[in-house]
Amino acid sequence: MLNCCRMTNPVVVCEGTTKCQVFHGQEKRRSDCTPFAIHVSDTVVMEYAGTYCDFDWAAVSAHPERQHHPRTSVLKFVSALEGAVDRVREQEAQPVFLSLPRIRVDLFLRFVSQDCDRENIMRWLGRDRGVVNEWRDRYNDILLVLARDKQVPVIDVASMLDEERFYAPDGLHLSAEGEAVVCDAIARYRL
Repeated sequence: MLNCCRMTNPVVVCEGTTKCQVFHGQEKRRSDCTPFAIHVSDTVVMEYAGTYCDFDWAAVSAHPERQHHPRTSVLKFVSALEGAVDRVREQEAQPVFLSLPRIRVDLFLRFVSQDCDRENIMRWLGRDRGVVNEWRDRYNDILLVLARDKQVPVIDVASMLDEERFYAPDGLHLSAEGEAVVCDAIARYRL
């Protein structure tokens, strides 16, 4: 039986007959790869949330005519992935990535425009709401290429999270049901 609990978003710790730690990349640095976490299990499952391809929506709303970039550059994202893989392997553990879940665009845009000018955000997007998942897709593709190059297994949770009920009201983070799907996928991977 695998029990999961949500810690600091997007940190998930799963415990049971196998123990894994899902953490938010390089932001927490060594504290995520403590010898305790590593030595309890030979596998560290890493989740990188869609916040990597998020934007400063207040700035977008205030200046839709300007060019805006994701909060985390592609170079920083690659560096975070590579660094995490190296740190896990230094501890003689197997890194495993989770694919990036899709973004529920309608929920997400409603959420980010709560305190912003939605019309300006839509103007910046060029009226194509699908572009939000195009950014996510770019980061997910980077994760998949790096996984292939560094021989890191990937658990494809994105394909399992295809219903709105798996998402929190912001359309980006997972609901309790979505977290349960992820924990179940991790448990099945370890079997």
